[in-house]
Amino acid sequence: LGNTMKIYTDAKTVEFENVLVGDVYMVIGQSNVAYNFQTYLYASSTDKQNYGANMIDETLPIRLHYNTLNEGEAQGYPKRGTTEVCPDVVHNRTWERPGTVSVNRFSAIGYCFAWNFVQMTEGKVPVGVIEIDGNGQPLGSFLPNQVADELKSDRWNEQQGIYVPEGVNATWARYMYNHYMYPFEKYAMAGVVWYQGESDFQRAHASEFVERFSAFMTYMRSTHNVTNPDFAVYVVEFPTIYDKPAGFNGVWHYMDLGLIRTVVGSIPQTLSNSYVAVSSDLWADNTYFNSLHPDCKFGQGQRLAKLAAAVTGSAGTLESATGPILEKAEFSDNYKTVVLTFTNVGDGLTTSDGGKEVKGFTFMRNAYTINNKKGSTIKAEITAPNQITVTCSASMKNGVVYNGAA
Repeated sequence: LGNTMKIYTDAKTVEFENVLVGDVYMVIGQSNVAYNFQTYLYASSTDKQNYGANMIDETLPIRLHYNTLNEGEAQGYPKRGTTEVCPDVVHNRTWERPGTVSVNRFSAIGYCFAWNFVQMTEGKVPVGVIEIDGNGQPLGSFLPNQVADELKSDRWNEQQGIYVPEGVNATWARYMYNHYMYPFEKYAMAGVVWYQGESDFQRAHASEFVERFSAFMTYMRSTHNVTNPDFAVYVVEFPTIYDKPAGFNGVWHYMDLGLIRTVVGSIPQTLSNSYVAVSSDLWADNTYFNSLHPDCKFGQGQRLAKLAAAVTGSAGTLESATGPILEKAEFSDNYKTVVLTFTNVGDGLTTSDGGKEVKGFTFMRNAYTINNKKGSTIKAEITAPNQITVTCSASMKNGVVYNGAA
C-alpha cells in the first residue's frame, strides 16, 4: 500500500516507497498517552478478545511516528529545562507501518484513534499519528519558550540553571516542547489529540490550566500548520477514578481528578474549534488498583475518531459525535436555580435509565473548589428536550458542575 515518491537533484535521485498522503495528528500527553498498545491489551482482556491482534495490519493506511520522553537526549542536548531547542528528532526511526512491533510499543489511545478513524472513513483518508508524551509531566513541561515567557508560568532555578514548572513531578519546564515538539514546527497537521492534566489536578494549577492550554494551542496554530491555522483540538475527558476500597492491601493509584476534569471540560468555551471526547461513562471498575490509567483506550480512541471524522467531513455528523454542548446558563436571582440549555441534543436529552432525574451535578463552593461534601441538597431534572433545570438548597453563584466527583 502506498505510492512511490522520487526526488530529483542535479546529482542523484532519491526514491521512497509506500508513501501515503493524508491527515497527520499529534497525540500528546503524559502517562495515559505513553500507555502502549501491548500493555493495554494485556490489561484489558475484553478488548484483547474483541479486537487485539486483529487491529494490527501493515496494509492499513496508517503511519506511526514515536518521539517521546523515553528517547532521552542526544549527548545531553538540548539541556532539559532551558530555552535550548532541538532542531530535529534525536533517533533514527522514521514513519512506521502498523506492524506488530511498531503498534505494540505505540500509544494505545493513539493507535486506537488511528485504527477507528480508518474504519470510519473506509480507508479513504490515510492517517499519520505522531506520539509525544512524558510520564508524569505537567502542562508547564509542554509549553514553548514564547508562551511560558508571556504567561510567566514557570520559575528560574538559579542553582540548577533550569526553568521549573508548576504541578506534580514539576522537574523541567518547556522540555517536552523544546525537545520533542519543536522539530515538527511548520509541519502540516490536521489536528491535536490531548490527554493530559493529571499532574495539574491541584487547585492552584487547575485554575490556570485553560488559559495556559488555550495560549499553547493558539501558538501551535501559528507555527505548526500555516496552511490550516485553525486545526482542530480534541481533548480527552478524564474517566472516573476510584479511591481505595476498604480492606485493600497494596498500592492503589489515585488522584482526585474531579476539579481538573471540570476545568478541561470548559476548554471549548475558550478555545475555538476544540472538542471534548467524553470518557466518564467508559470506566466503571471500582476494584482496579490502577484506574488512574483506565483500560478504556479503545472506547476513547473510537470517540476521538468520531469527532475527527465529523470535523474533517470524512464521515458522520458533528452532532452525533459531540453529544450535548452547553449553550447558556440562566440563574435565578438567588442563584438557587439554574436552567441549562444545550445544543446538539438529537431527539432530546435523556438519561441511561430513561427517567427525568440527572445524577452527577454539584456546585462550586468558591472559584476553584467543588462542593463534594454532604449537607447541601441538589437536584437536576430534564425539563425540556434541550434543557436541564438544577435546584439547590445553597447558592450556586460560583457555578454549577457536572461530573466533578473524582
